[in-house]
Formats: sequence, structure tokens, C-alpha cells
Amino acid sequence: MQNIVISSYFDDTVSYHKEIHFHNEYELICVLDGAAQVTINGMEYTVSKNNLIFISNLEQHSVKQLHPSYKRFCVTLHVPTTDACLQDARLLSILKNHPQNFVHVFDITPFQNAAVRIFQNIISYNTGDEYANDLVLACIMELLALIRKHNPERFAGSHSPAEDKIFKIQQFIDQYFYEDIKIDALSKEFFISNFYLSHKFKALTGLSPKQYLISVRLKQASLMLLNTDLPVSQIAEKAGFSNHSNFIKSFKSVYQLLPKDFRLNK
Repeated sequence: MQNIVISSYFDDTVSYHKEIHFHNEYELICVLDGAAQVTINGMEYTVSKNNLIFISNLEQHSVKQLHPSYKRFCVTLHVPTTDACLQDARLLSILKNHPQNFVHVFDITPFQNAAVRIFQNIISYNTGDEYANDLVLACIMELLALIRKHNPERFAGSHSPAEDKIFKIQQFIDQYFYEDIKIDALSKEFFISNFYLSHKFKALTGLSPKQYLISVRLKQASLMLLNTDLPVSQIAEKAGFSNHSNFIKSFKSVYQLLPKDFRLNK
């Protein structure tokens, strides 16, 4: 199995500045000292000591140091492995689902010592050894459980069979985005109405099922543009777009660049 943790480290780089970027991992930043301006999908936050920031794999973000001392833990998580291992959909929601009014920053002051210990353990356990994933998963679950204990209102609500279906549909889209997915067909397959699916899905993710599907496809296309030499037309097809013109239009609306220019500016 792929390691849950892609990277984990402590950083105190002076004059740290990271331009707007994205990556296909969940990211956690725990600020220990100093301050920074973090922009996530256009929302600006000034973060400081005892702030914990959650960034999903679909969110563009930038970081600018505001204080001479900016000390933090940074952890990135492999999305499919985290989704598969973290069985509690409510805990997973804080990593995965950020609706329109979601606030990305949490105050960990009430459990600061425990949070620091957890991040230190994640770094220590991230060795690739036989039981490393189990140890890291236990750390992540403890951290998320502590955050939920102190901020229950900021997590997905009830753990009902109906909401389980919404999570399963989301995971299906994440896994099979490249296929010819029809939202109507998903409703029938999971025995829920189109209206209920659209309403609950948007409440959970901030996007309609169709918008979410397009968002996932565009994210995958952008990664292929950055990491492969495939022609744009082939990338569009691999990402699940059957119409090249629609792909170009959708891509430009999100990234403000044509795919070919996006690749050149990487």
C-alpha cells in the first residue's frame, strides 16, 4: 500500500514565500511561531502561533511569511490512501470537503502540547517501515478527533446511511473521474433522487456533483500538463473530457490560462 504521508517536516525557513500553487495531496500546516499570510482559493488568512491550516487537494494556495520567525510543521497526505484508511467520513470531511463558507484555520491552543506531540510522531513514524502506516494513521485520527472534539460544528453532521451514500458517490467520482460518468446514473445506482443528491452533495463539498466532477478532471489534467509531455488533446481525453473545446473553456475559466500556456508557465 502507498504510504499515507507523502512528506512531513519541521521548517523555519527565513523569508519564506510560496507563490500560488497546488498539489494532489491533502496538506496540514501547524504554525508554532511567527506569522504568515495564507491564501486558499482566494480567501486570505493571517495565521500565527497555534493555528492549524487544512488545505484540500483541489485548492490553489499561496503562503507569504509576515514575521522574521515563521516556524511550522508541514504534512502532506496521499489522497487515495488516506480516503481508504480513514473510515470515519466525519473526520475525513475536514481534509476533503470544504464548502463555500469553510474556514481553513483552526485554533489548537486548547490541545497545543498534544498537537505538537502528534506532528513530531508523524515525522518520526514516516519511515516506510512495515507498520509505519498504522502508526501514522493513529496519529492522524487522534489529531482529527481532538479538533472535532473542540470544533464539532465545523465537521460534517450526522453519520447517517444517506450521508454515507454521498461520501461513496464522492469517492466514486474521485476514483473513476476519467470514465463517462452520468449524474443521473449515479442517483439510480445509489437509490437516491437527483434533487437529494445535488442538495446534499453541495452542502458537503460546496459544489454540485457535476461541478465536482469537472473540478476533479481539471485538477488531474493540470497535473498531467505539469508532469508529462502528453499532447493537450490526449490529456483532455485521459482526464475524462469527451469534448476538447469544453475542456479548453473549462480549464481557462479556472486557471485563467490556456492549457498550453499553463504548461509553459510551470
